[in-house]
Amino acid sequence: MLHSVLEDPSGWWGGYHLISNTRRALCSKQVLVHTPPSLLAQGPKAAVRLSHVAMRRMGQAFRTGAYSLHWLQQGDVGSSSSSSSSSSSSSSSSSSSSSTAAAGSFGASWVRGCVLRDAYARGFVVTNTSGLVLERNVLYEVYGHGFVLEEGTEYGNVLDGNVGILTNANPALPPTAAWDAGNPATFYVANPNNTLRHVGWACGGWA
Repeated sequence: MLHSVLEDPSGWWGGYHLISNTRRALCSKQVLVHTPPSLLAQGPKAAVRLSHVAMRRMGQAFRTGAYSLHWLQQGDVGSSSSSSSSSSSSSSSSSSSSSTAAAGSFGASWVRGCVLRDAYARGFVVTNTSGLVLERNVLYEVYGHGFVLEEGTEYGNVLDGNVGILTNANPALPPTAAWDAGNPATFYVANPNNTLRHVGWACGGWA
């Protein structure tokens, strides 16, 4: 849960006009995932739906692709296929319509209101995958890039209301991720054909 707050409603403080606002992040969650190696979603039928989950000490150093959360070569995981399937099946019977809609929506993936902290190898990494929704998530104390749209083939992904704090350089990542070693980015986006809104970062890292 994120809250945007303007410290002074008038926008003035100490004779200076403030043009920025502050963000607060709630990092306590009902479900805690602790010290698994990584979460990898690979292939068109691997749907990932996480809501209000806290994750800690994810990812593996010195291993290529062993990131904290990684969507790899999944194609389009958005919900557009669900709506098209539902409309195309409206003339059929109710049983076939519901089964078609369920099949169409199977690949829809999203992560909402989650917290990832003390991650050893990047944060949320999206590779050759489109249509993913990352919403109101918090990264805290991550080694390597934070929110990553990696290859430039990703499009139509939505990053809304996400915050990254303390993005650190990671010399323990393999040479294929050498950029993380010296200049990690809280938001690394290789293709501008994606949507980023209401995002924020603090204390380390580029965007």
